[in-house]
Amino acid sequence: KLLAQRRKLGPIYHHLLHVRRWIVNTGLECLRSISPSNPRFGPAKGSFSAYERLREGNGPGRVIFESQQVIAAGPTSLRTKAGLDQQGFQPWPFFWCSWEQARLVGRTLAAMEKDKRICLEGAYNQHCLPGDPAYRTLVLPPSTRLDGNWTSLVSRWTISANFYHWFLDALPRLAALDELPGDTGILVPSTIGGYARETLRWLGLEGRYRLAHEDHLIVEHFHFASPTAMTGCDNPYAVGFLRDAFLGRADKTFATPKRFYVQRVGKGRGVLNETEVIAFFR
Repeated sequence: KLLAQRRKLGPIYHHLLHVRRWIVNTGLECLRSISPSNPRFGPAKGSFSAYERLREGNGPGRVIFESQQVIAAGPTSLRTKAGLDQQGFQPWPFFWCSWEQARLVGRTLAAMEKDKRICLEGAYNQHCLPGDPAYRTLVLPPSTRLDGNWTSLVSRWTISANFYHWFLDALPRLAALDELPGDTGILVPSTIGGYARETLRWLGLEGRYRLAHEDHLIVEHFHFASPTAMTGCDNPYAVGFLRDAFLGRADKTFATPKRFYVQRVGKGRGVLNETEVIAFFR
């Protein structure tokens, strides 16, 4: 019913959304300029690039690749017609780096510097930074300290216990795990489901991960592994990692249909004429 009302309002509804977003963002930007230096109070002051720091030789780490090769989308491609600029997010480097006494903040546990700047790559770069919960958090609880070596799979796209985001946005970051200290623990969203726990067990990581219930951590040795690509965009490296990790566990006796259609319902994310599309395929 709500979706039908939104479609009826059409441009008016979307205009009101833009107005509300502008008011909220303007208010946050004003708060950024006047908020105290105390990391617990007020929104983040800006961002920094861990990738650029690594390239400048600041701290240990390695760039695993600078960019991925993706197939160009033609003018009739759905990727082109969607207008989401999915072709415009390469080059996207995949790297890891480390720093001491890292402060991780917000529901997404993005790394925050002493000057209250957020790690840009942890928020999926400039495109997603403005909407990242860590960038918009106004008040943080007292911090919890974690000793030892840790990396994190917590992000804006994995805190919702989403099947797709866990596989394409979280797990591929573990490709850097072999280059980190052997006792490195893994922070995962407290919301992960049984399928996520099973994948970690298949990777031999049972007992090495910790559910992150906190919104404010101080980590003794933090090893940041970047996302392998912009979420939702071409990511052949992630697909290759997943195939190598899990394809051998497939049930070889199970025969899949030659063709199948995946229907997405709820939240207005389905195809507008889905009934017609499904009828066509049937």
